Amino acid sequence: MDAEREIYQLIQRIEKTIIYFSEDSTGFMPGQEAALPDLLKDVQQLLALSQDLNQSIIDN
Repeated sequence: MDAEREIYQLIQRIEKTIIYFSEDSTGFMPGQEAALPDLLKDVQQLLALSQDLNQSIIDN
């Protein structure tokens, strides 16, 4: 897979990520503990790829 396509797919996955919290709490809903580390991994991958391609990932 080419890097630009991978960047696009990472952005799509990041934008679709929803993290649920318990009502009146900062704790995660059951089963959501993995969502934050997965999101972090995607963001780190996106940053690394964008740096490799010397591309900005921030859209004004």
